[in-house]
Amino acid sequence: MAAVKLFGSTEVLYNRLGGVLNAGTIETFAGGTDTPLVTYSNVGLSIENATTLTCNSSGILPADVYVNSVVPYRIVCKTAASVPVFVQDQAFQTSFAVSPAGSVVSLTGNAITIMSGTGSPEGAVAAIVGSLFLRTNGGANTTLYIKESGSGNTGWVAK
Repeated sequence: MAAVKLFGSTEVLYNRLGGVLNAGTIETFAGGTDTPLVTYSNVGLSIENATTLTCNSSGILPADVYVNSVVPYRIVCKTAASVPVFVQDQAFQTSFAVSPAGSVVSLTGNAITIMSGTGSPEGAVAAIVGSLFLRTNGGANTTLYIKESGSGNTGWVAK
């Protein structure tokens, strides 16, 4: 059973208007249902979290949130007033890499990866067919790359 980290206990969560999610909640359910399903605070999936976790006044959860990568979850994020911020159903095998500036630099889900960075990914970035690379210093026809063939770090095509 492989663990995937959904949220870290040092990451700040925000509401839809960009404000800190003060006393907001993350609730976890079995995918496609209203049946509560525990998450875990460790990569070994041995220490259970409550099925509802509440952010502190700084928008930070009290624990890391790991899930079993093969179990689908429904994740519900709400403000302190129970206003939905987002709902992700059938969430599994998803992970984020966030830069120190707070921007998402990669999103991995169900094997494909969406990444960003400088330069061409050809010969430099390994991924499976179907993955995307967004080049932050690209120009016309060199900003979006799609992994169309091959394995490893070859097979990227600029679009």
